[in-house]
Amino acid sequence: MVKLKIAEKADLPVFTKVYNQAIRMRNVTADVDEVSDEEMAPIFNSHDTSRPLYTIWDDQGQAIGYASLNHFYGRPAYDETAELSIYLDEQTRGQGYGTKVMQLLEQEAASLNIHYLTGYVFAQNVPCNKLFEKQGYALWGNLPQIAHIDKNRLDLCIWGKHI
Repeated sequence: MVKLKIAEKADLPVFTKVYNQAIRMRNVTADVDEVSDEEMAPIFNSHDTSRPLYTIWDDQGQAIGYASLNHFYGRPAYDETAELSIYLDEQTRGQGYGTKVMQLLEQEAASLNIHYLTGYVFAQNVPCNKLFEKQGYALWGNLPQIAHIDKNRLDLCIWGKHI
């Protein structure tokens, strides 16, 4: 069983490791260079009790990634909307953790008076797009060729759901 716990700064090395794995995939995040713990540390300051940052734990008590509910666009009219992010260790992908984490994030969001969730996924990240679709998200937008990583142009899918 997977659990979400409010992230602690001691979890930072796991966050950095998992995020760098995502960077190396070249179709998960828009960062192109790996980051250090120092560069990753500000993630804690961008979250608060209304938009938490979580460490993801597996049933053996191992930290396997992180997830967050992020402020959407930073204007008060969007207070009932959040963008969700999930980053899992490469050793755990494809084992159902993403589905469970997304379900838990939806429960957390509802308890925080968030009624709309969004997700930004490169079209080339097929597993993540399938996850959003499987969880009942609708494709609310597509930004063609908006990102440039290495010699590739990537499309950005914008997923959304009323919860």
